[in-house]
Amino acid sequence: AAEKGQGMLGDGVAAAAASSEGGQAKKRKRDRAESAEEALLPHEPLARVMRRALKPTTMLERTAVRTVQMSISEFVMVVMGEATDHAINHNCRSVSAEDILWALQELGLEVYTPSLKTLLDKFRAQSHASQQGQSRGN
Repeated sequence: AAEKGQGMLGDGVAAAAASSEGGQAKKRKRDRAESAEEALLPHEPLARVMRRALKPTTMLERTAVRTVQMSISEFVMVVMGEATDHAINHNCRSVSAEDILWALQELGLEVYTPSLKTLLDKFRAQSHASQQGQSRGN
């Protein structure tokens, strides 16, 4: 009987622990949802970009923008996850543009890498020219 009593007490402790773990899991899920919400691109700038792709007479529903916000956020998280793994595997502490281009290729999105590489090269050239201009101005 003592064993049975201890088992019941143990069952109660186990149930409390499971309940606590369940509560923690719910909190983690809620925290992830809140962080995903924070990761969304701002509504209005995204809507402006989306409107550029539409005919002037086409209306854009708020739910359409919301859907794109969520999709883009998921896309960025997936690409950054791959890029981060690549950087870590190469003992780098920060993710570079090359890591992101590598991630896009790994995810089967290599069709986008040539144009992104071109934009990156232009950005670097402008940045380099800007830095040179600032150092000459000082």
